[in-house]
Amino acid sequence: MRLRTSVGTHVQLAAIRVSTAKQRVHNFTIADTHTYHVIADTAPLLVHNCDGDIHWVNENANMSSAARAYDAGAGGSRGGGAPTLQYYKASGTTLSQIKFDGLDQVNGVMIDRKLSVTTFNKTYRQARNQSLALEQNGYTGR
Repeated sequence: MRLRTSVGTHVQLAAIRVSTAKQRVHNFTIADTHTYHVIADTAPLLVHNCDGDIHWVNENANMSSAARAYDAGAGGSRGGGAPTLQYYKASGTTLSQIKFDGLDQVNGVMIDRKLSVTTFNKTYRQARNQSLALEQNGYTGR
């Protein structure tokens, strides 16, 4: 994973350390600003927050009737609409949006069903981008 500095260069992330210890953390949002720089030790880092809101958009996909029926069968789906999250792609600096099949509102879980993830690169990329969106917005998926 790489991080972008305030001058636009990239630095390689050397390690990730997982800790289960309880510690005080500070989460904040700067009004409508979702991308800003912070100082970590002595390094300025680009930070981007997504709004965490689920947006419903028209599906508008060219699907066969069988595919549309499969899509409508997802838990929390809405006919003709898809829940989406905003996110930043791994190498991107612009906000993107990705669709899911449904939403379990009670548990805050985004739902998407995949066929042939290992067979089709497009499906693999979509699953990877959905994972980024879930992580950046603080949701889980199934």
